[in-house]
Amino acid sequence: MNRPQSCAMALSMALTIICGSVHSMEFTTIASPNGIAIKATGPIVIGDAAKFQAIAHEASTDQNGLRRIVLESPGGNVAEAMALARFIRTANFETLVSGDCASACVMVLYPAGSYFVLLDGGRLGFHSCYNSQTLAVLPECTEAIAEFASKNGFPYGSLKVFASLRGPAEMYWISNVLAYCYGMEHFVGDPAPVAKPRQQRAETKRVLMRTARPVT
Repeated sequence: MNRPQSCAMALSMALTIICGSVHSMEFTTIASPNGIAIKATGPIVIGDAAKFQAIAHEASTDQNGLRRIVLESPGGNVAEAMALARFIRTANFETLVSGDCASACVMVLYPAGSYFVLLDGGRLGFHSCYNSQTLAVLPECTEAIAEFASKNGFPYGSLKVFASLRGPAEMYWISNVLAYCYGMEHFVGDPAPVAKPRQQRAETKRVLMRTARPVT
């Protein structure tokens, strides 16, 4: 089996945190300083991308052409999260987190925003991608997620490092201070992130591994 096939299989099996849940992500409209925003809460399951597309037009567009989505999710199906993330990016949404956004929420949805901001009180939770049935860690899945996020300007090395600090049953949480320090916030008006070549991303990861330490 070649690498693309391995990645596809890993993504199809990876449900990260939520396993066998009948609940799905809920999308509601909320008032924000910039008009109407969409709030997304709950686990990510098959069909959520289509649900979001049906309500996305209700979000207000500001003077910069941006809409806003507020994320609060423990994660879920990686492949569905990627489908949802593609629409978030195409529809020019800014992603905001004011509560807990973990697993596929932070590693797939949050980086999809044209801009992404972790608000006061928000937390980002990282862990390794894994098979929801066996709990086996899937490095190919984590790699595919990091590559996917980096195409939207999210720091490849930071994502890989923080994901590696916790296994399937654990979570490594960071606040907005640490998120900013590691390039995980992109504010409106900031210069566009520059995608780094693979070799340079690998060197960045090695540097981060020497500075990031698990919190006990």
